Amino acid sequence: MIFMRILPSALKELSKHVPTILFKVVDWGELASELPKISRRILQKEEYSEFFKDQKAWLSPLKIELTELNQTHSNLVVTKEVAEKFLTLYFAQLYSPHGIFLDLRSQNFTAINDELLWNPTGLWTKFDEGFRTGLMKIYDGFYLQNETLYEEGLFESGLLKKDWPEADKKKIGNIFKEQFGS
Repeated sequence: MIFMRILPSALKELSKHVPTILFKVVDWGELASELPKISRRILQKEEYSEFFKDQKAWLSPLKIELTELNQTHSNLVVTKEVAEKFLTLYFAQLYSPHGIFLDLRSQNFTAINDELLWNPTGLWTKFDEGFRTGLMKIYDGFYLQNETLYEEGLFESGLLKKDWPEADKKKIGNIFKEQFGS
């Protein structure tokens, strides 16, 4: 795919962790228009300082500390407590009005006692509000076993379209559920 050849190396690395179904439902025109902005954020840390400060304040009460230490930690021991912090971090960011750091690779984290230290990269974005609230509904619907809310979130986020055949809607909905696990 020619698109992959023009991605910065950090995005290529992260794309290995993205479920392949997302490549089928993504609006490539919209993604292509966002790519220069995302690339500048990665390479030049554009708008990073203000976002870092806002996210640091947002996550601090959860004992997740953002750091600006330029070191990586490849030997993070993932205990149950650390795994719970990762989940907390993911969902706290989803609810953040500021945006979301996208690079959650373990090499950027250190765990000290009950605190998770994170040296985030410049890979961040602010989701469109409809997509963000739709994503929250997808998770709420899945974990609360509310099929109506789950489907509403898929439509609101743009991951399903009203004019698609029912079989395709069901297939995409099931694929996303499979990504969450049992």
